[in-house]
Amino acid sequence: MNIFKNAPAGLKVYDEINKYNKLAPKIDAAIDAGDIEAAREIMRVGMNNFADNLVKRLKIDYTIEGKENIPDNGPLLIMANHQGYFDLVALYHAIQNFHFGMIAKNELKRFKFLRTAIEHTGSIFINRGNSRDALKTINEAIEILKSGDSIGIFPEGTRSKSYETGEFKKASFKLSEKSKVPILPVSISGSYRLFEETGSFKRSPQLIRIHPVVNYGELSKTEKSAAQDEIINTIRNGIEDI
Repeated sequence: MNIFKNAPAGLKVYDEINKYNKLAPKIDAAIDAGDIEAAREIMRVGMNNFADNLVKRLKIDYTIEGKENIPDNGPLLIMANHQGYFDLVALYHAIQNFHFGMIAKNELKRFKFLRTAIEHTGSIFINRGNSRDALKTINEAIEILKSGDSIGIFPEGTRSKSYETGEFKKASFKLSEKSKVPILPVSISGSYRLFEETGSFKRSPQLIRIHPVVNYGELSKTEKSAAQDEIINTIRNGIEDI
């Protein structure tokens, strides 16, 4: 990934990921002992520290709006737009009340240090180029949500690398529909300016706007159809060109 070739910012990102990876044995031990709550708490604190440390070290200026909309506990499906690499940092910096994993692209498995971190955040990989494998991942995510864990997803499937959003894949809503968990919509503004705009890290103001929870999984079939467009529009309308 090009971001890790961009010293010194890339080295700081790499360093914070490796710090998180030192928690892997503790996470594995808690899971092996059947103490899922302990594993969740280790992951929550670890990912919060990863994001907060990186924000401090890179001096990223985040404005967070709507923190009062974040529930104290999950499970939730966190649904956000995807402008750039730092969107993950934005989510973990803003949402710290409970642990959540992400649906990550399969290509990241190539990097051992990233694979270790992703596998130890309760996240799962999706093969976007294979519909059968992708369906397996969606079903796995549904079971994770049913078990009480939260999951974050970027419905565009890939970075827009700009202020404009890509197409939101409505199959993402199946995660909430099948698991019956609520959706927490999030709008991320400005993250593409941190790296994607120039291919080199530069500081730029960031805005994370957290919207009210939508109990999508409890809606009727007719209501769900309208709610999909409403949630997508809420996320898109919450993005600012900063």
